[in-house]
Amino acid sequence: MGIGQLLFKKQCELLLQRGFETIVVWALKENLSARNFYSKLNGTLLDKEVPFDVDGKKYPHVVYQWGF
Repeated sequence: MGIGQLLFKKQCELLLQRGFETIVVWALKENLSARNFYSKLNGTLLDKEVPFDVDGKKYPHVVYQWGF
């Protein structure tokens, strides 16, 4: 398990201890490295695309979710 996976696992444990039941992460649609990482961690790719606007330019995001 790499450092990214270990950090994600630890963060999930902390959120669970604090009563959170769901984690949601946004990733740039074109950021395939991040998307592969979240998929490898068994994140569910939600069927929606979230537009994000910076100075009039749109950057589509996708959403991953984990439930405890």
